[in-house]
Amino acid sequence: MLYGGMKALRIYTSTMVLGKPGELWDSSRHQVHLYLPTLGVMVPMTVGDMIFFNASELPHLVIKLDEADKHKRTIVTTFTCAQMADVLEHPPAFCLLWIRP
Repeated sequence: MLYGGMKALRIYTSTMVLGKPGELWDSSRHQVHLYLPTLGVMVPMTVGDMIFFNASELPHLVIKLDEADKHKRTIVTTFTCAQMADVLEHPPAFCLLWIRP
């Protein structure tokens, strides 16, 4: 896919839920669910859960906590492009010294 004559980057994202395991929130209102509208899927997420996916092909939304519960968790989302993912999958030779088989 091209945008303005430039090849579009594939963007990957990882989403991780941090918080205290004993301090849960009311999930009946789908709080902290990962919504993937193109798939018609809503995935419940709780403390310790992590998901990694191609965000450039899967639009997504993490449903926020209600005001009373928002202190109970932190969502960490990181992004990386396809080029970085390729390096992680096929590290350069000089990195192989530090990677265990």
